Amino acid sequence: MITASVETLAGVPGAPAAELQGAGPIANQTAQRLACDATVSWLLGKAEMEQETSHEHRKIPPSIRRALVARDKDCVFNGCHRPPDWCDGHHLRWWTRGGETKLENLALVCGRHHTMVHEGGWTIERAGGRWLTKPPGNRVRAHARSA
Repeated sequence: MITASVETLAGVPGAPAAELQGAGPIANQTAQRLACDATVSWLLGKAEMEQETSHEHRKIPPSIRRALVARDKDCVFNGCHRPPDWCDGHHLRWWTRGGETKLENLALVCGRHHTMVHEGGWTIERAGGRWLTKPPGNRVRAHARSA
């Protein structure tokens, strides 16, 4: 999966670098070449996601899932970098406890860490642009991952 802005794909000078999932930045020309024969999913922005924000359903709509992957890149748990395809969208305020299915209330977590949160008493928080994972007993384990 490649994440790139419209400006990058259009070849606008000064456009941000495209990013290849799991590998990092790639040349914009490479992203443009690969986009010639690819399936393209558009992340249109906040308005699209707000239409799909709901507590009615816990399933994450495709537009919000794309935004979640673009923001988190991989599992947000301290030291874990399992790819998005291995991850679930975890509701920070659990859906069963009134949490909404919206980007601000979601984090990508792999299956192992999702189990640790729901069955092992761990918590995940976002503070100061960083993810914090807390084991039972509230000992904070912060790491440098930006959110």
